[in-house]
Amino acid sequence: MRLIPFTDDHRHRWDAFVATTAQGVFLHSRTFLSYHRDRFNDLSILIEDDRGRLGAVFPAAQSPVISDQVVSHPGSTYGGLLHESTLQADEILSMLAAIKAWYARAGYRSLLYKVVPFHVQRSVAQMDLYALWRLGGTLVRRDSWNMVDLTQPRHSSRRHLRNLRNAHKAAVRAAIVDQNSLGDFYAILTDCLMDRHSTRPVHSIEEMKELNSLFPDHIQTWGAYAADGALIAGVWLFRLGHHCWHSQYIASNTVGRQLFAVSLLIESIIEQACQAGVRYFSLGASTEKNGAVLNAGLFHFKSGFGSGSVIQDFYEIDLTGPETL
Repeated sequence: MRLIPFTDDHRHRWDAFVATTAQGVFLHSRTFLSYHRDRFNDLSILIEDDRGRLGAVFPAAQSPVISDQVVSHPGSTYGGLLHESTLQADEILSMLAAIKAWYARAGYRSLLYKVVPFHVQRSVAQMDLYALWRLGGTLVRRDSWNMVDLTQPRHSSRRHLRNLRNAHKAAVRAAIVDQNSLGDFYAILTDCLMDRHSTRPVHSIEEMKELNSLFPDHIQTWGAYAADGALIAGVWLFRLGHHCWHSQYIASNTVGRQLFAVSLLIESIIEQACQAGVRYFSLGASTEKNGAVLNAGLFHFKSGFGSGSVIQDFYEIDLTGPETL
Protein backbone atom coordinates (compact mmCIF):
# COMPACT_ATOMS: atom_id res chain seq x y z
CA MET A 1 0.00 0.00 0.00
CA ARG A 2 1.25 3.47 -0.90
CA LEU A 3 -0.12 6.84 0.28
CA ILE A 4 0.30 9.74 -2.14
CA PRO A 5 -0.36 13.40 -1.23
CA PHE A 6 -2.83 14.97 -3.65
CA THR A 7 -1.62 17.53 -6.19
CA ASP A 8 -3.42 19.14 -9.13
CA ASP A 9 -1.77 16.55 -11.38
CA HIS A 10 -4.06 13.95 -9.77
CA ARG A 11 -7.27 15.90 -10.37
CA HIS A 12 -8.66 13.87 -13.28
CA ARG A 13 -7.64 10.55 -11.76
CA TRP A 14 -9.25 11.55 -8.45
CA ASP A 15 -12.57 12.62 -10.00
CA ALA A 16 -12.83 9.55 -12.24
CA PHE A 17 -12.28 7.33 -9.22
CA VAL A 18 -14.69 9.17 -6.88
CA ALA A 19 -17.50 8.57 -9.39
CA THR A 20 -17.03 4.80 -8.92
CA THR A 21 -16.77 4.68 -5.14
CA ALA A 22 -19.37 3.46 -2.68
CA GLN A 23 -19.67 6.83 -0.91
CA GLY A 24 -18.39 9.50 -3.29
CA VAL A 25 -20.64 12.23 -4.70
CA PHE A 26 -19.90 15.45 -6.58
CA LEU A 27 -19.14 17.18 -3.26
CA HIS A 28 -15.98 15.05 -3.14
CA SER A 29 -14.83 15.96 -6.63
CA ARG A 30 -11.80 18.19 -6.99
CA THR A 31 -13.95 20.62 -8.96
CA PHE A 32 -16.12 21.14 -5.89
CA LEU A 33 -13.36 21.01 -3.28
CA SER A 34 -11.17 23.38 -5.29
CA TYR A 35 -13.70 26.15 -5.84
CA HIS A 36 -12.83 27.44 -2.35
CA ARG A 37 -9.26 26.14 -2.34
CA ASP A 38 -7.86 29.44 -1.06
CA ARG A 39 -9.65 28.85 2.26
CA PHE A 40 -7.91 25.57 3.09
CA ASN A 41 -4.51 23.96 3.24
CA ASP A 42 -5.31 20.74 1.37
CA LEU A 43 -4.05 17.50 2.92
CA SER A 44 -5.88 14.97 0.74
CA ILE A 45 -4.43 11.53 0.07
CA LEU A 46 -4.66 8.91 -2.69
CA ILE A 47 -4.08 5.28 -1.70
CA GLU A 48 -2.68 2.74 -4.15
CA ASP A 49 -2.14 -0.97 -3.74
CA ASP A 50 1.19 -2.67 -4.39
CA ARG A 51 0.43 -2.82 -8.12
CA GLY A 52 -0.19 0.92 -8.36
CA ARG A 53 -3.95 0.49 -8.58
CA LEU A 54 -6.04 3.19 -6.87
CA GLY A 55 -8.17 1.71 -4.09
CA ALA A 56 -9.30 4.75 -2.09
CA VAL A 57 -8.98 8.49 -1.67
CA PHE A 58 -9.21 10.58 1.48
CA PRO A 59 -10.37 14.20 1.03
CA ALA A 60 -8.91 16.29 3.85
CA ALA A 61 -7.52 19.68 4.79
CA GLN A 62 -6.10 21.47 7.79
CA SER A 63 -8.78 22.71 10.16
CA PRO A 64 -9.38 26.44 9.69
CA VAL A 65 -9.82 26.85 13.46
CA ILE A 66 -7.46 24.25 15.01
CA SER A 67 -4.05 24.41 13.37
CA ASP A 68 -2.90 20.94 14.43
CA GLN A 69 -6.09 19.16 13.38
CA VAL A 70 -6.90 17.47 10.05
CA VAL A 71 -10.55 17.51 8.91
CA SER A 72 -12.10 15.24 6.30
CA HIS A 73 -13.20 17.60 4.81
CA PRO A 74 -13.83 21.20 6.07
CA GLY A 75 -15.19 22.19 2.65
CA SER A 76 -17.82 19.44 2.54
CA THR A 77 -20.66 18.32 4.80
CA TYR A 78 -19.12 14.85 4.93
CA GLY A 79 -15.84 13.24 3.94
CA GLY A 80 -14.00 10.19 5.15
CA LEU A 81 -12.46 7.29 3.26
CA LEU A 82 -13.96 6.97 -0.23
CA HIS A 83 -13.30 3.50 -1.59
CA GLU A 84 -14.46 1.01 -4.16
CA SER A 85 -17.32 -1.18 -2.97
CA THR A 86 -15.30 -4.40 -3.39
CA LEU A 87 -12.67 -3.37 -0.85
CA GLN A 88 -12.31 -5.93 1.94
CA ALA A 89 -12.71 -5.20 5.66
CA ASP A 90 -9.06 -5.79 6.52
CA GLU A 91 -8.00 -3.46 3.71
CA ILE A 92 -10.15 -0.64 5.08
CA LEU A 93 -8.69 -1.18 8.54
CA SER A 94 -5.17 -1.05 7.16
CA MET A 95 -5.88 2.07 5.10
CA LEU A 96 -7.28 4.08 8.00
CA ALA A 97 -4.43 2.97 10.25
CA ALA A 98 -1.97 4.13 7.59
CA ILE A 99 -3.80 7.46 7.26
CA LYS A 100 -3.62 7.96 11.02
CA ALA A 101 0.13 7.29 11.00
CA TRP A 102 0.63 9.55 7.95
CA TYR A 103 -0.87 12.63 9.61
CA ALA A 104 0.81 11.84 12.93
CA ARG A 105 4.21 11.82 11.23
CA ALA A 106 3.32 15.17 9.66
CA GLY A 107 2.94 16.66 13.15
CA TYR A 108 -0.86 16.82 13.45
CA ARG A 109 -2.43 15.89 16.76
CA SER A 110 -6.02 14.98 15.83
CA LEU A 111 -8.19 13.92 12.91
CA LEU A 112 -11.88 14.91 12.62
CA TYR A 113 -13.74 12.36 10.50
CA LYS A 114 -17.15 13.39 9.11
CA VAL A 115 -19.03 10.22 8.23
CA VAL A 116 -21.00 10.03 4.97
CA PRO A 117 -24.62 9.22 6.01
CA PHE A 118 -25.77 5.89 4.58
CA HIS A 119 -28.58 7.37 2.46
CA VAL A 120 -26.09 9.60 0.63
CA GLN A 121 -23.89 6.63 -0.27
CA ARG A 122 -24.18 4.98 -3.65
CA SER A 123 -23.97 1.58 -1.97
CA VAL A 124 -24.01 1.25 1.80
CA ALA A 125 -20.48 0.86 3.17
CA GLN A 126 -19.90 1.46 6.88
CA MET A 127 -16.78 -0.56 7.60
CA ASP A 128 -15.02 2.74 8.27
CA LEU A 129 -17.10 3.09 11.45
CA TYR A 130 -15.67 -0.16 12.75
CA ALA A 131 -12.16 0.96 11.82
CA LEU A 132 -12.67 4.28 13.63
CA TRP A 133 -13.63 2.39 16.77
CA ARG A 134 -10.61 0.14 16.49
CA LEU A 135 -8.38 3.20 16.07
CA GLY A 136 -9.73 4.77 19.26
CA GLY A 137 -12.02 7.27 17.56
CA THR A 138 -14.25 9.27 19.90
CA LEU A 139 -17.78 10.33 18.95
CA VAL A 140 -17.72 14.14 19.26
CA ARG A 141 -20.84 15.16 17.37
CA ARG A 142 -24.07 13.61 16.15
CA ASP A 143 -26.50 15.30 13.74
CA SER A 144 -30.06 14.13 13.10
CA TRP A 145 -31.18 14.33 9.46
CA ASN A 146 -34.64 13.85 7.99
CA MET A 147 -34.85 11.59 4.96
CA VAL A 148 -37.72 10.23 2.85
CA ASP A 149 -37.36 6.70 1.45
CA LEU A 150 -39.11 7.07 -1.90
CA THR A 151 -39.30 3.31 -2.44
CA GLN A 152 -41.71 2.95 0.49
CA PRO A 153 -45.25 4.25 0.98
CA ARG A 154 -45.20 7.71 2.54
CA HIS A 155 -47.30 8.61 5.55
CA SER A 156 -47.61 12.37 5.37
CA SER A 157 -49.01 14.19 8.37
CA ARG A 158 -52.49 15.73 8.38
CA ARG A 159 -50.86 19.09 8.91
CA HIS A 160 -48.74 18.72 5.79
CA LEU A 161 -51.72 17.62 3.68
CA ARG A 162 -53.72 20.59 4.97
CA ASN A 163 -50.86 22.94 4.13
CA LEU A 164 -50.71 21.51 0.63
CA ARG A 165 -54.43 22.10 0.09
CA ASN A 166 -54.10 25.70 1.26
CA ALA A 167 -51.11 26.31 -1.01
CA HIS A 168 -53.00 24.94 -4.00
CA LYS A 169 -56.03 27.09 -3.16
CA ALA A 170 -53.74 30.14 -3.12
CA ALA A 171 -52.50 29.17 -6.62
CA VAL A 172 -48.89 28.76 -5.45
CA ARG A 173 -46.80 27.06 -8.14
CA ALA A 174 -43.32 25.53 -8.18
CA ALA A 175 -40.68 25.92 -10.89
CA ILE A 176 -36.92 25.89 -11.39
CA VAL A 177 -35.36 29.32 -10.82
CA ASP A 178 -33.08 30.55 -13.58
CA GLN A 179 -29.59 31.84 -12.85
CA ASN A 180 -30.63 35.46 -13.34
CA SER A 181 -33.17 35.19 -10.51
CA LEU A 182 -30.86 33.45 -8.06
CA GLY A 183 -30.29 36.75 -6.26
CA ASP A 184 -34.00 36.93 -5.40
CA PHE A 185 -33.81 33.55 -3.69
CA TYR A 186 -30.59 34.53 -1.93
CA ALA A 187 -32.28 37.60 -0.47
CA ILE A 188 -35.09 35.43 0.91
CA LEU A 189 -32.57 32.93 2.27
CA THR A 190 -30.45 35.61 3.96
CA ASP A 191 -33.46 37.26 5.62
CA CYS A 192 -34.84 33.90 6.74
CA LEU A 193 -31.58 32.72 8.33
CA MET A 194 -30.98 36.06 10.01
CA ASP A 195 -34.51 36.24 11.35
CA ARG A 196 -34.67 32.67 12.65
CA HIS A 197 -31.08 31.80 13.51
CA SER A 198 -29.18 35.11 13.58
CA THR A 199 -26.78 33.77 10.98
CA ARG A 200 -25.98 34.06 7.28
CA PRO A 201 -25.71 31.46 4.50
CA VAL A 202 -22.45 29.54 4.42
CA HIS A 203 -22.17 30.35 0.72
CA SER A 204 -22.09 33.82 -0.76
CA ILE A 205 -24.29 34.64 -3.74
CA GLU A 206 -21.19 34.63 -5.94
CA GLU A 207 -20.27 31.14 -4.72
CA MET A 208 -23.78 29.85 -5.32
CA LYS A 209 -23.76 31.19 -8.88
CA GLU A 210 -20.33 29.66 -9.49
CA LEU A 211 -21.39 26.27 -8.16
CA ASN A 212 -24.59 26.34 -10.22
CA SER A 213 -22.46 26.98 -13.30
CA LEU A 214 -19.88 24.31 -12.41
CA PHE A 215 -22.48 21.64 -11.69
CA PRO A 216 -25.54 22.27 -13.88
CA ASP A 217 -26.47 18.57 -13.77
CA HIS A 218 -26.21 18.37 -9.99
CA ILE A 219 -27.37 21.71 -8.57
CA GLN A 220 -30.75 23.37 -9.14
CA THR A 221 -32.61 26.19 -7.48
CA TRP A 222 -36.34 25.63 -7.15
CA GLY A 223 -38.78 28.40 -6.35
CA ALA A 224 -42.36 28.75 -5.18
CA TYR A 225 -44.29 31.60 -6.79
CA ALA A 226 -47.42 33.40 -5.64
CA ALA A 227 -50.34 33.98 -7.98
CA ASP A 228 -48.93 37.40 -8.91
CA GLY A 229 -45.62 35.81 -10.01
CA ALA A 230 -43.56 36.90 -6.99
CA LEU A 231 -40.94 34.48 -5.66
CA ILE A 232 -41.94 33.63 -2.07
CA ALA A 233 -39.86 30.54 -1.22
CA GLY A 234 -36.98 28.49 -2.57
CA VAL A 235 -34.87 25.37 -2.23
CA TRP A 236 -31.23 25.00 -3.28
CA LEU A 237 -31.20 21.39 -4.41
CA PHE A 238 -28.18 19.06 -4.64
CA ARG A 239 -28.87 16.09 -6.91
CA LEU A 240 -26.28 13.65 -5.62
CA GLY A 241 -27.13 10.94 -8.14
CA HIS A 242 -29.97 8.55 -8.81
CA HIS A 243 -29.79 7.40 -5.20
CA CYS A 244 -30.31 10.72 -3.37
CA TRP A 245 -31.44 14.34 -3.80
CA HIS A 246 -30.65 16.73 -0.97
CA SER A 247 -32.19 20.10 -0.04
CA GLN A 248 -29.16 22.18 0.94
CA TYR A 249 -31.07 25.39 1.72
CA ILE A 250 -34.81 25.85 2.33
CA ALA A 251 -36.23 29.33 2.88
CA SER A 252 -39.40 31.40 2.54
CA ASN A 253 -40.46 34.97 3.17
CA THR A 254 -43.46 36.13 5.20
CA VAL A 255 -45.90 35.69 2.31
CA GLY A 256 -44.46 32.26 1.58
CA ARG A 257 -45.07 31.18 5.16
CA GLN A 258 -48.62 32.51 5.06
CA LEU A 259 -49.32 30.54 1.87
CA PHE A 260 -47.49 27.36 2.96
CA ALA A 261 -45.25 27.65 -0.06
CA VAL A 262 -42.45 25.40 1.24
CA SER A 263 -44.87 22.50 1.68
CA LEU A 264 -45.94 22.70 -1.95
CA LEU A 265 -42.40 23.33 -3.16
CA ILE A 266 -40.81 20.33 -1.44
CA GLU A 267 -43.73 18.12 -2.40
CA SER A 268 -43.20 19.13 -6.05
CA ILE A 269 -39.49 18.28 -5.86
CA ILE A 270 -40.26 14.92 -4.23
CA GLU A 271 -42.64 14.14 -7.11
CA GLN A 272 -39.86 14.94 -9.59
CA ALA A 273 -37.44 12.74 -7.65
CA CYS A 274 -39.90 9.85 -7.74
CA GLN A 275 -40.32 10.23 -11.50
CA ALA A 276 -36.53 10.23 -11.89
CA GLY A 277 -36.23 6.96 -9.94
CA VAL A 278 -34.40 8.52 -6.98
CA ARG A 279 -34.42 6.40 -3.83
CA TYR A 280 -33.93 8.98 -1.06
CA PHE A 281 -34.91 12.60 -0.63
CA SER A 282 -32.86 14.29 2.07
CA LEU A 283 -34.23 17.23 4.04
CA GLY A 284 -30.98 17.85 5.89
CA ALA A 285 -30.20 18.14 9.57
CA SER A 286 -32.66 19.26 12.24
CA THR A 287 -29.95 19.78 14.84
CA GLU A 288 -28.04 22.93 15.70
CA LYS A 289 -24.93 23.99 17.63
CA ASN A 290 -22.83 21.04 16.46
CA GLY A 291 -25.62 18.58 17.14
CA ALA A 292 -26.10 19.59 20.78
CA VAL A 293 -29.56 21.11 20.21
CA LEU A 294 -32.50 19.43 18.50
CA ASN A 295 -34.76 21.87 16.67
CA ALA A 296 -37.94 19.96 17.49
CA GLY A 297 -40.19 22.26 15.46
CA LEU A 298 -38.05 21.85 12.36
CA PHE A 299 -37.86 18.09 12.87
CA HIS A 300 -41.65 17.91 13.23
CA PHE A 301 -42.18 19.96 10.06
CA LYS A 302 -39.85 17.75 8.02
CA SER A 303 -41.41 14.60 9.46
CA GLY A 304 -44.68 15.78 8.01
CA PHE A 305 -43.46 14.85 4.53
CA GLY A 306 -43.29 11.23 5.63
CA SER A 307 -39.60 11.35 6.47
CA GLY A 308 -37.65 9.19 8.83
CA SER A 309 -34.46 10.04 10.70
CA VAL A 310 -30.83 9.32 9.82
CA ILE A 311 -27.79 10.03 11.98
CA GLN A 312 -24.52 11.59 10.80
CA ASP A 313 -21.63 11.03 13.16
CA PHE A 314 -18.38 12.93 13.64
CA TYR A 315 -15.40 11.13 15.15
CA GLU A 316 -12.12 12.50 16.45
CA ILE A 317 -8.97 10.39 16.41
CA ASP A 318 -6.07 11.26 18.69
CA LEU A 319 -2.99 11.10 16.47
CA THR A 320 -0.58 11.30 19.41
CA GLY A 321 -1.56 7.99 20.98
CA PRO A 322 -0.25 4.48 20.23
CA GLU A 323 -1.57 2.30 17.40
CA THR A 324 -4.52 0.14 18.45
CA LEU A 325 -4.76 -2.26 15.51
